[in-house]
Amino acid sequence: MPKIDPAKLSRFRALFTLGRLSPTMQSDVLSDGTIAKRLKLSVSNPVTLAGSITFDRTELFELFQKAADAQELPAQIEDTKGTRHPIRIEIDGDAAIVTFAGKAIRFPQAALLTSNVEKRRATADICLAQHILTIENRREFEALVNKKDRG
Repeated sequence: MPKIDPAKLSRFRALFTLGRLSPTMQSDVLSDGTIAKRLKLSVSNPVTLAGSITFDRTELFELFQKAADAQELPAQIEDTKGTRHPIRIEIDGDAAIVTFAGKAIRFPQAALLTSNVEKRRATADICLAQHILTIENRREFEALVNKKDRG
């Protein structure tokens, strides 16, 4: 019987198990990135807006960060099919407003993606005034907000 590297066998088992799950369950299992990183999987995080236009979540959230940091933004964004679309992103309070294809979509709390800790704290204050958290969740939220490096 051939010997199989234990690491490869473990990866194979995990991929086999993932393959047996529904797409929704796969998404839930892989959503935080821990398993994908451990298995060295390349995963995409698409966001579908305006019906059928899909963007890469990471790229969209990078634009939210740039907007929250008052940096220059591109006039267009490429969808997952490679088509470029005119886009405008503005920060309004704690939210990012994405305007494209004649529609405006609000992303609540997107301003928390700013790299500026002081701005993030101010945005967090707005969020905490609008939403109730348990003491434990509030501590976790504040710890995330106060991190120098959000990664």
